[in-house]
Amino acid sequence: ERRYQYICQKSVWQCNVNDLTPTEEPLTTSSTPVSELRFAERPSSYVANLGSSVTFTASIYPEEANVRWMVDGKRVRGTAPRDRVRQTKNGDLVISNIQAKDEGVISCVLFQGTQELVANSALRIAEEKLLSYIIVNNGETYSEAVDVCEQLGGSIVCPETEEENQAVADLVKTKNIWLGVSLGSNGTYFLHDGRPATYLNWAAGEPIVITSDVSGVLLEGNVDSTQFGKWIARPTTERAATVCERVPRKLSSKSRKSL
Repeated sequence: ERRYQYICQKSVWQCNVNDLTPTEEPLTTSSTPVSELRFAERPSSYVANLGSSVTFTASIYPEEANVRWMVDGKRVRGTAPRDRVRQTKNGDLVISNIQAKDEGVISCVLFQGTQELVANSALRIAEEKLLSYIIVNNGETYSEAVDVCEQLGGSIVCPETEEENQAVADLVKTKNIWLGVSLGSNGTYFLHDGRPATYLNWAAGEPIVITSDVSGVLLEGNVDSTQFGKWIARPTTERAATVCERVPRKLSSKSRKSL
């Protein structure tokens, strides 16, 4: 198909339809088809902690196609580095300082001309173990410590990270504390709920071999000790302070949204 551009040889304000003449160079219309949109790699879903950051990316075809992101059905309009939720110049989605309200469906919308293609992923907030403790200083044996914590609606404390261990140690600072860790029949230490203990914080020379009774674990709670916060193996018949951990509160998606 050939089309001609018409021009007027007079000044703009003197031109009328009878003064229009075709130019010598014809204009041709392009018949190049628009490439079919597709995701070479769809955006991944993430489980993230509150306060952390995450970047969603998508590999698209053709590369010149346009991208926009949506979080729970709302278009992301932020583009500046100061925006907590923003789309970068290269088409990524960045969510900084993650909040509970950010949890939901993350949609990457690929569009060009009249074509549009959507790929969905998700952002989930990681369950966090809430450090809510009750201190009992009556001098319990290991079995008594387990029982009293259950009576209080919780369970004997089982530190699983250095941060949790330090938090427990800082609670008493004068007495040793029973931990929900004990030696199994196969020589492996287990948590009170039956899981193998993957975090262990033994004092120097520990764990010693206990032959007279079942071996339990105490946390050295005397702040003046050089082994403060370290673990020592002792017979479960010894008496020590008890720290109970409340049952962690499980947050549903609905309750998270209301935070």
